[in-house]
Amino acid sequence: MIVTRDDVARGKPFPDLFLRAAEVLDVSPGECLAVEDSLNGIRAAHAAGMMPVMVPDLLQPTEEIRAMCVRVVADLHEVRSIVARNASISRPAGDAHGTR
Repeated sequence: MIVTRDDVARGKPFPDLFLRAAEVLDVSPGECLAVEDSLNGIRAAHAAGMMPVMVPDLLQPTEEIRAMCVRVVADLHEVRSIVARNASISRPAGDAHGTR
């Protein structure tokens, strides 16, 4: 199943799209790794309680955005390696969503 902006009332930076995707997958948002390249995408994933990973494209992450990410990676190959290794991913210290 594909979930798009058309499936929710509000787009990013609101968490609606990410929450809908977790609902469709029947998983807790806290168990989801959200891969994003945009600042508002990271904001939305973080607000949804997911574990945001940023793959910067045109814009580099600000300090605000870095604090919301569990990782900032160079490319999708690095994301694949993280998932393939089943690497432990922890939320940043002081994250309101708790530690994983």
